[in-house]
Amino acid sequence: MEANQILQKYEPYLRNGHISLDKLLFGLGVYTKVSDEIKLATGKNQAKILLITDEGVEMAGLASKVQEALKEGKIAVDTFSKTEPEPTFKFLRNISEIARCGRFDAVVGLGGGSPMDVAKTASIMATNPGDVGDYFNFLEDKVRIKPLTKIMIPTTAGTGSEVSYGAVGIDDNGFKNFVNSPLARADVSIVDPLMTLSCPPRLTAACGMDALAHLVEAFVNFLATPFSDTLALHGIRLVTENLRKAVYNGDNLTARYNMAASATLGGLANTIVGDNIGHCLSEGIGPVYQISHGLANAIVLPHQISYNLPAATDRIATLAHYLGVVDTKGLSSRELANKSIEAIKNLVVDVGLPLSLKEMNVPREHIPKIADRVMKLSDLYGLSRANPMRLTPSNVAQLVTNMWEGEV
Repeated sequence: MEANQILQKYEPYLRNGHISLDKLLFGLGVYTKVSDEIKLATGKNQAKILLITDEGVEMAGLASKVQEALKEGKIAVDTFSKTEPEPTFKFLRNISEIARCGRFDAVVGLGGGSPMDVAKTASIMATNPGDVGDYFNFLEDKVRIKPLTKIMIPTTAGTGSEVSYGAVGIDDNGFKNFVNSPLARADVSIVDPLMTLSCPPRLTAACGMDALAHLVEAFVNFLATPFSDTLALHGIRLVTENLRKAVYNGDNLTARYNMAASATLGGLANTIVGDNIGHCLSEGIGPVYQISHGLANAIVLPHQISYNLPAATDRIATLAHYLGVVDTKGLSSRELANKSIEAIKNLVVDVGLPLSLKEMNVPREHIPKIADRVMKLSDLYGLSRANPMRLTPSNVAQLVTNMWEGEV
């Protein structure tokens, strides 16, 4: 059979995943290199940048550290620190106008996923015409003109946005949508574990579960490749061995270092193959019920893995070793898969996060509405290609019911 015939037969079931990074700096103290990296990326010794962050990062003193590093390098800085936790198109239109009118040479995103996503969007809209909504399409790259230089500096260990192709926004219909383009990735990613030391315990836990969700969903995925598997499995091991330590002893620099690495690995794995039904579920509940993205992923993760077990038993069984399951001798694949689910459930509980929607005061009578929303998001995101278990209205409704009850 000719190569093009093979591709026609198996596409859209196969995908040529790829990673393309301009530059990644990882290590202790590398945030101090930000001025040098701006000069290299823009070719200007006296550049003007827009620093996008949020009030929490500002209060923790992290914005001032980066501002000081920029000023020492004689970089002019305008700071915007009013970023929304779940940025809406209305908000993104406002920040886009700031980026368009400011005559900036570069944009720096400092914070968790939201400030970095806002920074990506601002850099795109500074050079591209039209409305923000023109560029948010999960299944199609709409960005045509090279954005402003973008530098991402995460202050949490979870989203992987510092290396991903995506930027997130809540559209005018209340759905979470995405820019999905190689041009949305950072020109320079600066991942410094020192930036995560002040992250409080519950946020550390939630962000860690977001990282784990990216990693697990990249592995329990019909589109997984040997490259995504390598990143995902090592990242899962890092989360398993370090998240509890980072939550309960935030000054443990080794744990913070390894969690920062796991988040970046998750972002890279996610760039190759994308998510399965898990992130579709978390996006279906998070914006509607004001549940943070990481917290939503903590609730969803053990349930969606249980949901996928019949169609991906061997893959889920493989996770057991990386999730810290020690006693595996003589167990069948099904038994090992159940051990994997139990290990994820235990991790969620150990870091103090919920396993059910009822714990978050989501009304039980909303289950059909949530299930319907998840099915619509599945179509919007094209997740039927990636999720091992087929999605139907009835089995998704049962999955959401289990999530509400907390029955894994």
